[in-house]
Amino acid sequence: TYTVRIGSTNDPYGPAAFEPYVGAYRFQLRRVRRAPERAPARPAPGDTVAESLDAVGDVDEFAVEGAPGAEYNVFFRTVTGDARTAMQLDVDGAAGRTGAVTVHSGGRDSVLTEQATGRFALGPAGRAVLRVAGATDLTGRGPYRLLVYPV
Repeated sequence: TYTVRIGSTNDPYGPAAFEPYVGAYRFQLRRVRRAPERAPARPAPGDTVAESLDAVGDVDEFAVEGAPGAEYNVFFRTVTGDARTAMQLDVDGAAGRTGAVTVHSGGRDSVLTEQATGRFALGPAGRAVLRVAGATDLTGRGPYRLLVYPV
């Protein structure tokens, strides 16, 4: 159970300085579903995935599975054409890495193979998780592509 409170704040720069805002507003509450909406959650090595972050705060997670030690490189590109778009791809579960491998892409990136994670190996479990999200909550919406490339 969650409680949501909506209140007024003072805008010290507005014409009605120090007066509370009174008027209409819109509010949306969404549950974050981490599975991709259209693409398979387990992309086949060598396949290019086309997917989209559909709403503010959306997250898509994909699983790369294979033999422990198998090496991959993941290429990532947003395809919005909007310079304000900024997304990131994190890889968790890479062998020998203490943190996630991260690659960023902006809305004006034009070639899929320019933004890459770099080579990484699957750990002892033979699995890595690819997580696509907005670089910030306000900049991460729209279509993207990724290519899971087996090395």
